[in-house]
Amino acid sequence: MTDRTGTALPRWRSATTTDPLAARTNGHTAQGKRIRDLYRALTQRIGDPTDVLAQADVLRAAELRVAAEELRAKVLHGEPCEPDALVRLENLANRAERRLSKLAPPKSRTLADHIAVRRSAVSCRSVGMGDGSPTPLHSTTPQDKCD
Repeated sequence: MTDRTGTALPRWRSATTTDPLAARTNGHTAQGKRIRDLYRALTQRIGDPTDVLAQADVLRAAELRVAAEELRAKVLHGEPCEPDALVRLENLANRAERRLSKLAPPKSRTLADHIAVRRSAVSCRSVGMGDGSPTPLHSTTPQDKCD
């Protein structure tokens, strides 16, 4: 057996570690397809990790989001449901997704981004106090604040 990168996996690994989606979801159902789509999107968002714990966190976030979507659909269709359960489940899904953002690699700034930031900072500083002289960098007067 091989993983997504093509490296051979040890035989002692669990089915969930080997293929997280196939082991826990049925890809032929609407729910399974939605989990698969979210899993792939979230995995891509955090840089396609090969770490088993990161993949487990991604799968958990995808499953929680689908569960929250299904519960919301039941509430909207008027089926008897606990509204507090919906709020709790959506909050849990949001927290799981926020946790994933901590796993994402830091975004690298390009040289063009750095130059644009420096130019905007210089133009804000050169606005000055109105008498032609630029404001000092440590000034806190309202005139030198630039949006």
